[in-house]
Amino acid sequence: MKKILLIVLAIALVLSLCAGCNNSSRIVDDDFDDGPIVIGGTSDDNSGDKPDDDSGDKPGDNSNGDDDKPIGEAPDGWPSGIPPYPDGIITRLESEELDKYNITIENTSKAKVEEYADTLSNAGWECTRDSDEDSRRSFMFNKENFNVSLLLVEDGMTLLINYYRILDKEELPKVWPVDYLPKGFPEYPDGDITRVRVDESGSIYINIEESSIESFDKYAATFRDDGWEFESVGEDNEKMVYWYIAKGDTRATLFLFVPDGSVDINVY
Repeated sequence: MKKILLIVLAIALVLSLCAGCNNSSRIVDDDFDDGPIVIGGTSDDNSGDKPDDDSGDKPGDNSNGDDDKPIGEAPDGWPSGIPPYPDGIITRLESEELDKYNITIENTSKAKVEEYADTLSNAGWECTRDSDEDSRRSFMFNKENFNVSLLLVEDGMTLLINYYRILDKEELPKVWPVDYLPKGFPEYPDGDITRVRVDESGSIYINIEESSIESFDKYAATFRDDGWEFESVGEDNEKMVYWYIAKGDTRATLFLFVPDGSVDINVY
């Protein structure tokens, strides 16, 4: 009886081993039958065949590269929200955090800047500031939550374009914000502070009323004495006086609107 039982157990063991071998063979065969994965193309019954070298472009082939770019496309890195400038030579095109672009274009002209300003207006940008000062020309445009400034500097051939998103701002008390400004940044000498704001990048905006061109000039002189670099300047004693200044990693803009004596200071 024991002999019969051993024989039965042996047969059962052999059958189970055979079943295991058959299952392993089926898994390997299924994997082998799968065709290669084709990325950027299509597969058919002969998808495993190697294509001929001279068969031309294949689906998903990107060999054309820049040949597919339309004529007149904006240069690499140009902000997508504004049309490309049509004249001159781009000598600086830098992007910063928070959707800000600084662009310098040389060998252009006052007439071309005015044409570009018309292009922006036709594209739905609202002109909020327009200043004409001999060879210099400046514009400020707004559309939704973006601003564009155009400044043709004193040589009449160099254009500075700033394109930036209007950042969310937090209102601060209407006092000189010494705790938010770089150490040693001078306090404005007179007038009434009517608004102080800080935006999400850390830039400070200060609005002052009831000042004068004499106070503004003295204030600018304190920066000169402290070694600040005056990058660009605009003066029209009947409209506005403005200065773009820098020292180390800190930049600032100083604007005086002459008729009402209001001052805008931006430190960033």
